[in-house]
Amino acid sequence: LKSETNYLLAILDSLREFRTHDGVLFFISSAGAMYNPKTSQTIDEESEVDPITPYGRTKLKQEKLVLEFAKNTSFKCIIGRTVSVYGPKQNLKKPQGLISKLCISALTNKELEIFVPISTTRNYLYSGDVAKMIEHCLMMAHEDKIEFKNHSLIKILCNSESSSIASICKATEVVMRKKVLLRLKLSAK
Repeated sequence: LKSETNYLLAILDSLREFRTHDGVLFFISSAGAMYNPKTSQTIDEESEVDPITPYGRTKLKQEKLVLEFAKNTSFKCIIGRTVSVYGPKQNLKKPQGLISKLCISALTNKELEIFVPISTTRNYLYSGDVAKMIEHCLMMAHEDKIEFKNHSLIKILCNSESSSIASICKATEVVMRKKVLLRLKLSAK
């Protein structure tokens, strides 16, 4: 995470060198990391952020760097907070990527450990759809069809509805035509 923040700082420093600051910068952040999971309310761009993990706090720090950059230059900066993204080239070694891991489980007939109830819902978004949303935001910004505040805007990039782990498992089984083997490992809190 530290190197990620350092790369961001280097990019922002490089952009400051441009004679004109009339470009658009799109920064991808994380919706899941920003909001406290204990809240049951609907979350939108105006919702209070309350990151509880080091990852979430780092993402918030990075967002603040981008917002400060936007305020001090005339670059238009859009922060896109993505939900659970899935799709090709996902790093399967990371402890994330439920949809990819369910597919692998079905293909290999190996159990997948799940650490939350299968009724747990998440908002999943295909990586190709994320790319289209970013493209749309950039087009709208270039055409001055977005209202910016201090040259910045925060958008949550999400699907129209969330899905439970159970429904994702069922859909995986239908598509793969194989049973998904799950082992629930719920913590006793």
